[in-house]
Amino acid sequence: MVGEDFLESEEENKAAFNMAFAYLERINRLISFADIAALNFNLEEWFSILKTIHREISQDISDKEAKDINEKISAIYPLRNESMKFSIRGYNAPKKIANDLYMKLEDLEISLRKLLGKYGYLMPKIGDARTAIYGRK
Repeated sequence: MVGEDFLESEEENKAAFNMAFAYLERINRLISFADIAALNFNLEEWFSILKTIHREISQDISDKEAKDINEKISAIYPLRNESMKFSIRGYNAPKKIANDLYMKLEDLEISLRKLLGKYGYLMPKIGDARTAIYGRK
């Protein structure tokens, strides 16, 4: 029946919108968690959260953007590993290592936030909800 087709398509559209809203909420929570980790100087947790944000947006960013982010992540690992050598033993990393790691994490987060803004994760465009609901602009 025509009515059943309409209801099925209406349900699909609602589900798409609900998923889009839930997805944006998840991104928002990750950003909040990243803020808390940075404020608490919990560098390992902050790094983990930033990598999660990267995974969440990876399907939308260009290959060049992904390469740039992956290079930043790769540059963080040596400092992170140095820092962990101390934390495993119950010590704080030397200030130079901790500060360098913090600055690289901050740079990574700024780059990710720019991508989040560019692709409408932070402030969706007005047409985005229509696209999620109707599948077109």
